[in-house]
Amino acid sequence: MESITVLFVGLGVLWLGQLVLAWTQARSFLRSARELRAQGRVAIGMGRRRWMRRAYVALAADETGHVIAARSMHGLTVFARPRPLPGLTGIPVADLAHGDTERQLSPLMAAAASQAAGFLADSFRRKPGPAR
Repeated sequence: MESITVLFVGLGVLWLGQLVLAWTQARSFLRSARELRAQGRVAIGMGRRRWMRRAYVALAADETGHVIAARSMHGLTVFARPRPLPGLTGIPVADLAHGDTERQLSPLMAAAASQAAGFLADSFRRKPGPAR
């Protein structure tokens, strides 16, 4: 009976550790998106594949509808951190929203960037000017 208790306590500790690491990862990405918000409108998109592989892209756009900064986060573990994505800077949001991402992005990252750009394009159609 003691070995079963130790097993469940160990699993509980591992689960709590995973929760703490996931919380730290989310906080890091949202801090990065908050920094982008100082530059313009921001939208976050997610690309998804099988087996829980995901990629997140945060785009900041200026009033003219061009990407002025981008950050990405992808990986299989909770140790992934946001990184700059300079290849998208200067591209019109409308082009990205239609899938024009021929700038050496993986299909996962391209899907995330396209989704974020679609959110930004919708935002520009609804309300002109910076949303602050």
